[in-house]
Amino acid sequence: MDERVITCGDGTRWKVVAPGRSSLHRIELVFESLDTPNTLLRGEVAAVGLAELSEPELCFLLEELRPHS
Repeated sequence: MDERVITCGDGTRWKVVAPGRSSLHRIELVFESLDTPNTLLRGEVAAVGLAELSEPELCFLLEELRPHS
């Protein structure tokens, strides 16, 4: 299971885990906030592995998953 920590432009820090694949060319992602306890977001992206994605790409995906007011 791939895992890494990212810091996004808004200063939030997240642990990103890729627990598995949803298909041959897509991976599942779980974002866990390191700033706000018990905040988890799930998504998926076209990639072979977590290492293939840059921090800006992960932050962009995270922004798409976050609830907006």
